[in-house]
Amino acid sequence: MVSLKIENEAQMDNLLKELGKGIPISIKLAMNQNAMRPFKDVLKPKIEAHRTSDDDLKVPPHMADTLIIQKDKKTGKVSIGFSKPGKKAYIARFLNDGWDVKNQYGGSYKRVEGLHYWESTESESKEAVTEAMKKSLEAYFNHLA
Repeated sequence: MVSLKIENEAQMDNLLKELGKGIPISIKLAMNQNAMRPFKDVLKPKIEAHRTSDDDLKVPPHMADTLIIQKDKKTGKVSIGFSKPGKKAYIARFLNDGWDVKNQYGGSYKRVEGLHYWESTESESKEAVTEAMKKSLEAYFNHLA
């Protein structure tokens, strides 16, 4: 049985960088998918909070319905975002970052501050994501032993 000691993010990154060359792409993809699940589990409710009751009557989907996980089978990378056909990424960006409101003459009103849900999701899910990645790595290396 292989024993791994990963105490912080830098150690995890260094370990992945060194060992990544010998890990098959399919295993990298599975590990990254496992690590993405806790992030999505924290993110989705924050996005769902912006759903209103009249969204069911509208034809365009709500931005929470366009949240997708993309997998790159060539590199093993996994990313989360909004689908291009859903055309909701710009709304998510406004809600996250905020925006400057302009009147019809270009004059500005008070800034609408962003909710920074993406950043808060990163900090809230950091431990769970690291733990999921660690468990995936341990399972892979224990399987080799």
